[in-house]
Amino acid sequence: MEDRRFRQALPLVSQNINNNVGTADDYIQKANCLLYMKNDPQSYAEVNRLISEAKKIKPQNINIYKTEIIASLRQTKYSEGRVLLESYREKQYSMLKPNEDIPELERNRRFNFVQSELVWTDDMAQKLKAF
Repeated sequence: MEDRRFRQALPLVSQNINNNVGTADDYIQKANCLLYMKNDPQSYAEVNRLISEAKKIKPQNINIYKTEIIASLRQTKYSEGRVLLESYREKQYSMLKPNEDIPELERNRRFNFVQSELVWTDDMAQKLKAF
């Protein structure tokens, strides 16, 4: 996935799903492969199904919601994309709430992740103003 070899990655991420041991990340990675490879109604239906399955497995996985935003925008559902983007921003901020049960290293990692995602979220919000 990181090398953007989506055709090679698709069977690999599908393997766990097909063997009924897929994680939320497997479903999201497969959805991302399809989003990068295809642009048709059947693929979008499959992407939406994969997102729904990922939410059932681990709804707190923040990556699900970013993929959902990208999918809605690729389908030119801009109003839905705006709503999802605001919800995503709220989820990011909730990750920054103080929690002493989380080790400091994890808190720092979350902070850095959220900061970079907030930049992405702001950029997407600016782009959506044109639509």
